[in-house]
Amino acid sequence: MPNLTISFTPASPTPALGYRVKYWNVNTPGNIITVSPNPTSSPVVIPGVAAGCYSGSVESACSGGVYSSAVSFTNVCSPSATSSVTSAYGYMEPCIGGTIDDYMGAQVNLNAPVTVDTVFNVDVKYVFPPMTCGSGGSQFTQSFTIEILAGQSSSTFNACTSGAYFSGGANICSACITSCDNPAVNLATFGC
Repeated sequence: MPNLTISFTPASPTPALGYRVKYWNVNTPGNIITVSPNPTSSPVVIPGVAAGCYSGSVESACSGGVYSSAVSFTNVCSPSATSSVTSAYGYMEPCIGGTIDDYMGAQVNLNAPVTVDTVFNVDVKYVFPPMTCGSGGSQFTQSFTIEILAGQSSSTFNACTSGAYFSGGANICSACITSCDNPAVNLATFGC
């Protein structure tokens, strides 16, 4: 398991009892871990954490059980094993109202969070109704740029604000990833 390294600006003078460092995985914020014993310098290296991104706080630990105001940190990421794409697909949403799914979007999901913002280019193949994907007609391609933020394992693309408009809808046939800017991501079987 990788190490998590938390860097901060040390107080001067060094607090009598070091620093109270608390951290949690951004995907499980209720599971707060306090480093023990209190570290006395920066950076703090925490061995054996699960790969992913963490948030937390650092406080000066003074005599008599007194602590300074907490200084927060967010999305400090431990090195991770390769994240793998678990799904990549296109979808339609009814954004203008009514019953027609008139906006197309795309989604990418991973098995583990990325440690840096990661951009995917996704091609979605589709046909216009009443055609179906297997009926032998021409398929068209709509391309999307999808981002997964550091610490996350799925994209948050919004078809209604960033998607492609199809007044009569579209039938999605397939989707694949044409490129990814993060070499630590394995496209698995979802690459074009």
